[in-house]
Amino acid sequence: PVTISGLTASNKVYDTTTAATLTGTSEIAGGLLGSDTATLSGAATAGTFASANAGNAIAVTANLSSLSLSNANYYVAGVTSPLTANITPAPVTIGGLTASNKVYDTTTTATLVGTNTVAGLLSADTATVSGSATATFATADAGSAIAVAVNVSGLVLSNANYYVAGVTSPLSANITPAPVTISG
Repeated sequence: PVTISGLTASNKVYDTTTAATLTGTSEIAGGLLGSDTATLSGAATAGTFASANAGNAIAVTANLSSLSLSNANYYVAGVTSPLTANITPAPVTIGGLTASNKVYDTTTTATLVGTNTVAGLLSADTATVSGSATATFATADAGSAIAVAVNVSGLVLSNANYYVAGVTSPLSANITPAPVTISG
């Protein structure tokens, strides 16, 4: 048996699969006896994560079946050093929210109404959302269809393979002028 070095497993975004991509140039790292020599041909570009779920330093098994040695006295047994890579959570968006109109009050505070729904889940994955989002108008002044920015940092998903990247559709609402009374 000989071992191979020079390969690195690439990080990826969660995609429901254990497929891994390998980069680098394979080279014989150890195992040749005495003055024996061998050349290595082929390329190892694929591997398998130990888990499809998001996480750090997940073990990756290299697929070395496409590699061959010029010396039939040896075979490729594996990699010299274990391979690992990260799977980062995939983004999803939140829908089902609308911004409420309000009367001018000198602030940019906006109120959201509706039920949070998760959009962008892959395959048969499911997730529920808890917590609350906050929102602010782009301006405190009265106007129509004023953009409303949503802060989603207070939302938590039940599926750690995902994170909330934002809202599905941009929100806007109206700020109507505040009434004043005249005396005298």
